[in-house]
Amino acid sequence: MKIGIMGLGNIAQKAYLPILNQMNEIDWIYHTRNKETLKILKSKYNWDCATSDFNIFMNSGLDAVMIHTPTSTHYQLIKLFLNRGIHVYVDKPVSESIEEVEELYALAKEKGVVLMVGFNRRYAPMYQKLKSIPGKNLLYLQKHRDNVVQDSTFALYDMMIHMVDLAVYLLDEEIVASIPHVRRDNNHLIYASLTLHTKNSSAFISINMQAGSRIETVELMSEEGHYRTENMDKLTVTQGNDVRIEQFGDWTPTLEKRGFSQIIQAFISNVEHQQTPNHLQSHQLVETLVKCKK
Repeated sequence: MKIGIMGLGNIAQKAYLPILNQMNEIDWIYHTRNKETLKILKSKYNWDCATSDFNIFMNSGLDAVMIHTPTSTHYQLIKLFLNRGIHVYVDKPVSESIEEVEELYALAKEKGVVLMVGFNRRYAPMYQKLKSIPGKNLLYLQKHRDNVVQDSTFALYDMMIHMVDLAVYLLDEEIVASIPHVRRDNNHLIYASLTLHTKNSSAFISINMQAGSRIETVELMSEEGHYRTENMDKLTVTQGNDVRIEQFGDWTPTLEKRGFSQIIQAFISNVEHQQTPNHLQSHQLVETLVKCKK
């Protein structure tokens, strides 16, 4: 299988390249328009197949592509690859336009190719443990920042979408109702919350850009007990009077803790089996926050 890597900026360098360069069973080809970056990375990883020429990259016999370019470029690039029958993995979000997201999912279905979004939290081991717990009734998902000033739409699609998608993943039933709430100041996001209800459970999701700290927590309650994760690497389980703490060993790689190693393997498997995980609902729910005037 030949997979192209497009965009070699900060996210690609931190979260993907350290893993990809250990996967010798895949025929990788790398592309960035930044010739200096390409030169440095080509030397660092001893790449044979890397180019700054998009036409060479595009016509190199790709089976699939992983797109790590800015969000503003996603729509045109994804559409181009899908129309050529090339499977696509893209960093979240697909687009900040819900109309474009819906169009691209429809196109992927029409062409019979995979369109997968990089929601790594679904593959993080601590969150997969939460997924396996039966009888969930209440969930609290929080991702907060230390006094950051960001455009509201960007922050919602850049950060809040992670927790929204995680809630969609953790809930075991169809979502029947949602309640958005957003507070802005001069179009800068202050905080946002989204409540999701299923027949037998509810999830409360929040993001606070002025929290005074940077932390991500998920709490889950069921008849079996109370479960709390912190920053994807610690799980506290309380059952009656018994409290148990689970943590990773000292040698567990950070990218494995955060699900990046697993999501890359999942994409390859999805391509092999022609399976598309649908993250359209997560984008649609975030769009309710973008449009929320409260």
